[in-house]
Amino acid sequence: MSPTRSLTIPLLIELAREIALKGERTLLGVTGAPGAGKSTVTTAIVSALGPELAVIAPMDGFHMQNSKLHDLNRRDRKGAPDTFEVDAFVGLLEQLKFQRDEIIYAP
Repeated sequence: MSPTRSLTIPLLIELAREIALKGERTLLGVTGAPGAGKSTVTTAIVSALGPELAVIAPMDGFHMQNSKLHDLNRRDRKGAPDTFEVDAFVGLLEQLKFQRDEIIYAP
């Protein structure tokens, strides 16, 4: 079994910088429960690396519309994994990965 190490924000920044400096566009996903610090971590990484090497693409703009959540009986669970337009978010990630010479707009 390999040893476990704690991931601190400085260590995550160092790892992200190593990945970014390889020159290939790489998508780094940060997941966690509400309030776990995802925004804090990603903001720290982007601030350290700068906008030429890193950007944030949050899922916040991909919540299902309230009317759809109501129809699916999920309105009271808004923000749960099954209340996002996942296919639309995956489409954005694919654009970010493969459409390098175009401006990409997102919610």
